[in-house]
Amino acid sequence: MKNIVFSLIGFTHFIVVAFPISTLAQDTCFLRGANGQSLNLSSLCGNSSPQKVAPKNFFQIPIKRRVGGIPTVEVLFNGKHTVEMLFDTGASVIVLNEEVAQAIGIPKSKKTMTIHTAGGIIQSNIGRVISMTAGGLIIKNVEVSINPKLGLPGLLGQRFYADYDVTIKKNIIELRLRKASER
Repeated sequence: MKNIVFSLIGFTHFIVVAFPISTLAQDTCFLRGANGQSLNLSSLCGNSSPQKVAPKNFFQIPIKRRVGGIPTVEVLFNGKHTVEMLFDTGASVIVLNEEVAQAIGIPKSKKTMTIHTAGGIIQSNIGRVISMTAGGLIIKNVEVSINPKLGLPGLLGQRFYADYDVTIKKNIIELRLRKASER
């Protein structure tokens, strides 16, 4: 597995319109579908016993460090590239800088989105990620903003955890699935 780790230098808030996503919970040899049904994949992984998995409605993402008080977390892209990203509760979308997107192999489309940032309004290209994983929470086929002016690897915005209530603790971020009536 190739790791991509970059130093975080700055911090930027992005505020745009959030889009709903679907989520799946997955561990090494276990899969929980969107309908809540559990599937034991031990035979495919070579394990004789199933692995314990966080329940579908609860995930924990370890905090790697903090930059200016903002937690950073490791996010696995497409099952093979790890990127340290700011867990940005002020960002509605997931944002990658252009160099990280290229290193991961995410092509940017000609399609753009307008992003309202602390520094003003900018146009940003859009890319599509096959999968993203953090703390056992997986999202698939998600659009990301590719921003050439972003001075850090990326921002993990609300598109990743849109259906979850977030609790940021000292060393961990907890995500609890909201009731369907609250989403």
